[in-house]
Amino acid sequence: MILSRWPFLKAPEKLSSKQQAQLDSLLQRFLAISEHHWLKERLRTLYRCTTRIAGETLFASMLLAMEESEDVPVLLWARTLPSWH
Repeated sequence: MILSRWPFLKAPEKLSSKQQAQLDSLLQRFLAISEHHWLKERLRTLYRCTTRIAGETLFASMLLAMEESEDVPVLLWARTLPSWH
């Protein structure tokens, strides 16, 4: 399988069916990448929140989920993001 970066960089709604299948396959094979992709998508959603309450709620749930991770970079993000907030 030839790995392409596009399935990770493009917005999920803009992926072709082939790219979506490739992304799904990679996320199942590499669980660490799966967590990082989840985080990227949550940050995209957070950026697009239209109300402060929705953003605060999403941010709090995102931090809780990140702090339960066993992946060190995700834990570091969980500890860094509140200071940027």
